[in-house]
Amino acid sequence: MGIFDGTYVNVNCPNCNFELDVELTAVSLEETIFCPCCKIIIQLRDENASTHRAERNIDSALTDFRRSLRKLNRSMKL
Repeated sequence: MGIFDGTYVNVNCPNCNFELDVELTAVSLEETIFCPCCKIIIQLRDENASTHRAERNIDSALTDFRRSLRKLNRSMKL
């Protein structure tokens, strides 16, 4: 995923409500995780592809920001 590498979110176990720290990459890939409290396997779901949308939006914003910095840099050299 790149942008979200190392970024974690809190997810509660649907069975025992234990709070788990889950990497956003795992959510995006809809991986299965294990609850250490009640020992169930949880299938992660990104129902609305929100992590993919967020990554695209962040990528776009960073691209625009870099363009603006290049323009500013060029205008300062004139």
